[in-house]
Amino acid sequence: MTHDLTEEEMKEVLATQVLGHLACCEDHLPYVVPMAFAYKAGVLYGQTVDGRKTDILRSNPNCSFHVGDTKGQTWRSVLCEGEFEELDFASLNDKESIDAITYLSDRLATVQGVVGINIPIDTEGMPVPLTIDGKKATLFRIIITQMSGRGGRSQ
Repeated sequence: MTHDLTEEEMKEVLATQVLGHLACCEDHLPYVVPMAFAYKAGVLYGQTVDGRKTDILRSNPNCSFHVGDTKGQTWRSVLCEGEFEELDFASLNDKESIDAITYLSDRLATVQGVVGINIPIDTEGMPVPLTIDGKKATLFRIIITQMSGRGGRSQ
């Protein structure tokens, strides 16, 4: 039996998971990629390298993000809709931005080696752009405008 998740249940799924799927659209064709992320106060934070998804999101910032959580025979799924915003490393010198990057780094520490990501923080706590495999790192956030969730138990 399935049921709608409450807002608190959806926030719990987002706050406890670190892997999801980002969906964007180019020329009416969907493009979906797995991504590591961190959720905080209605915002999803992530880092990627320049490529197809960043090209698409720069031209059409509307996107969706799916996160799933499975424990035993129970499952929960949250779909977020929102707007992509690239964070400019040069302007990330205020406390709120540094806090966001530090939070992202802390949340993703458990999967950094597995998914091959690095968070752009130098030893002084200032954000610095990385180059990974010859591509510029892009730090971003998705401001969630709407979310829905379902959950259930397998039989």
